Amino acid sequence: MRRRDFVRSASIAASAYLIDPLASGRAEGFASLYTGPGSKQEERVHFVLDMVYKNPGEPPPQTAFLDPGHLANWGYSGQVLFSVIEGVATFDAITPGVLAHGSEERMWAEKTASHIQKQIASAKAAHIHCYAWMQLLVFPKAIIQRFKEQICDRQGRIDIARPVTQRLLRMQLSEIFTRFPDLDGLIIRTGEIYLHDLPYHTSNGSAQTAPVQANTAIINGEQSHLEILRLLREEVCVKLNRNIFYRTWDFGNNFHTNPRYYLAVTEVIRPHPKLVFSVKHQAGDFLRLTPFNPTLMIGKHRQIVEVECQLEVYGKGAHPYYVGKGVIDGWEEYAWLMKPCEAKGLRDIAKHPLFAGIWTWSRGGGWDGPYIKDEFWCALNARVLSQFALRPERSEEKRRYLLKPRAFSVSTPMTRSNLGNCACSHRGPCCVARSRRWALVWTYGGPAMTSSEL
Repeated sequence: MRRRDFVRSASIAASAYLIDPLASGRAEGFASLYTGPGSKQEERVHFVLDMVYKNPGEPPPQTAFLDPGHLANWGYSGQVLFSVIEGVATFDAITPGVLAHGSEERMWAEKTASHIQKQIASAKAAHIHCYAWMQLLVFPKAIIQRFKEQICDRQGRIDIARPVTQRLLRMQLSEIFTRFPDLDGLIIRTGEIYLHDLPYHTSNGSAQTAPVQANTAIINGEQSHLEILRLLREEVCVKLNRNIFYRTWDFGNNFHTNPRYYLAVTEVIRPHPKLVFSVKHQAGDFLRLTPFNPTLMIGKHRQIVEVECQLEVYGKGAHPYYVGKGVIDGWEEYAWLMKPCEAKGLRDIAKHPLFAGIWTWSRGGGWDGPYIKDEFWCALNARVLSQFALRPERSEEKRRYLLKPRAFSVSTPMTRSNLGNCACSHRGPCCVARSRRWALVWTYGGPAMTSSEL
């Protein structure tokens, strides 16, 4: 297959979903009306968030998506910092001196806090919200050594049901929001723990702790989630009026994929405007051949949907791989993998009153490489999905867009000079590839296009 034909076939599905960019950047606070219970219409705040996920233990990738200004220009309402914010608490109020002034642990915590503060300030300067990724339960090794008998079970696992554990977590949260008053909330991860970037912290009471841990905080199934959720709701949502996005991701047929498990947890927790559950769009990890997640749009709590744009098992952006159409309208394998009546993509749930928005992982996911320098395909996926989140109700009007590599602007008009020649003369989507410099052109439900029209 020629390169031109390959690019055309790989990207033609993107055409119908590159939605009109907004002139203004802010999405949170944008009021969408949905029909709620009974006949009343209720306002729903939408979140359009992005995160750059870095490989644990490695530097972050070089990407435009670390720039909050770039996110604001693309209509994102918030940036998720892939931080180690769980590592900044000193616990001085509980046990003064456990992280002694001048110690390596203390200096590391202060340096980490300073870096996070700069990231928050950058987001605020771009007029978008800022949230921090936080792993639970992770405490300084010195704290666990001091309180091991009071917080760990016989197997050395930190037990959230124990009063001292809850006291430590409350203090950790209090220190975070005291240290970062402009932080808008937290993304909570319990499904797996990575300690590569936390040299003075651990997630259990064992003398030797591997850097990769499973869901160490969830030692009593649903009950552990309930203990954590009650505490987070009270301390962060109620007392501080900040957001908690509680991720359901885990392994096995549990919180993330099992509707019974999901409801057993969430139905017990009273809804709060600042409490949102975060769910991956498919029943499993970011892989094909998995159904649309059956826990989406069930229960009584709002949800944001997680979508990876640099799919870790499909080249990580090193070759063309477009996910927009599959995530929005359902993958082609859903024709035999799912029942006709089941929701298959974001379009099927976008008007549901529990739908609170989309969280793209524009870069990162998984482990190792490829380490790409041109993030065109990642940017394409992020662009399409974020714009869909902003305007899911848009009809297919006559629109044409250009997304250039490295510039990642979809507002450039199509002209003969910047496109070159086009061999397509059919009605609908069109892709143009130049031999040395790729550019993709889409018509959005437009009329037939020929090269003479360019």
